[in-house]
Amino acid sequence: MDGIIIARLDGEIDVNSKAELRAKLEPLISAKIAIVDLREVTYMDSSALTELLLLRRKRDGSDPDGNLQAMRLIVGNSPARRVLQLSGFDKVFPMYDTLEEAGVHE
Repeated sequence: MDGIIIARLDGEIDVNSKAELRAKLEPLISAKIAIVDLREVTYMDSSALTELLLLRRKRDGSDPDGNLQAMRLIVGNSPARRVLQLSGFDKVFPMYDTLEEAGVHE
């Protein structure tokens, strides 16, 4: 899994857990392939969406030569999928059901 970093998130992600979320996402900024696994997330609010957008901006800013691939979200049938779809994030981020579907084999 050279150059791939996976952030596995779970439980509720809201304003109260924003700092913890930011710390989990930080290593993905410079990963060639950044994966955010949301399959175990039971709830997420707008602060989680904001952190995903901030991560995307940081990745774009750290990659002036365009060497990083798009950040991938693994959502399965989690409640996160619906939140992401309702907010239009499925148009911004590639979303997959499984790691394998996203081209990642552990």
